[in-house]
Amino acid sequence: MGDMDDEDDVPATFQQAWLADLAFYDRFFPDRAAALREEGPPPPMKADGYWGRYAYCKHHAATDPEAAAEFEKLKSEGPPKE
Repeated sequence: MGDMDDEDDVPATFQQAWLADLAFYDRFFPDRAAALREEGPPPPMKADGYWGRYAYCKHHAATDPEAAAEFEKLKSEGPPKE
């Protein structure tokens, strides 16, 4: 009778958990959502892939030279062709 597996709903990475929290706080606690946005996403894990690295580096590029260099590299390479 349908999929009742709660395990599927658990975020697999810290970035996925951050995005889930952000969506929740956007709806119910806008001040907390603003604080999360200002903090930016947590460092990506392998499972976050290209877009996880892109989001992290884009947010931190202004304050972290390593992130800025990685962000420029990611922009020039573009997402992987699958």
